[in-house]
Amino acid sequence: MNLWLRLAVLLLADMLWRPRLKLLDTARLPLRVLPTDLDLLGHMTNSRFFSALDLGRLDLLFRSGLLGLVVRERWSPVVAGCDVRFRRALRPFERFWVETRIAGWDARWLYLEQTIHCRRGVAASAMLRGSIVAGRETLAPHEVLARAGFAGRAPDLPQRFARWRDAEPAFHET
Repeated sequence: MNLWLRLAVLLLADMLWRPRLKLLDTARLPLRVLPTDLDLLGHMTNSRFFSALDLGRLDLLFRSGLLGLVVRERWSPVVAGCDVRFRRALRPFERFWVETRIAGWDARWLYLEQTIHCRRGVAASAMLRGSIVAGRETLAPHEVLARAGFAGRAPDLPQRFARWRDAEPAFHET
């Protein structure tokens, strides 16, 4: 229930007072570690990091206007790959924030960079690969972004994302 409540608060805040963003802006979502986020060791469990990243992506989608388009068209945003590095534990009631930005895209994938920060520094960093799907069809990112009103070209994909993308097929060899 905690995550549903956080989602409701996020959407209400985004609708009422959080500023709109351009598609390539960085979204910053403030959160706090709640008792329901803790594991047996008394710090935020790793699954809650992933939940915070989910909320960060929704915040960017909503505030950039992309979520409205996705809902109207009955599309689905899908995460296809994620690489997370945990750096610091988050303590009970500690404030933290999730920064989310679109790092770039290619013919098939959108690449997002997400970072979880606390006052003590970076708590986790993530690279994500995702897409927008309509039924069983994966939509080309440049077409989706054009429908959302973005007329620019894709930013140069950071080298770490390109290396991650290029290494991905070898990860699945058997």
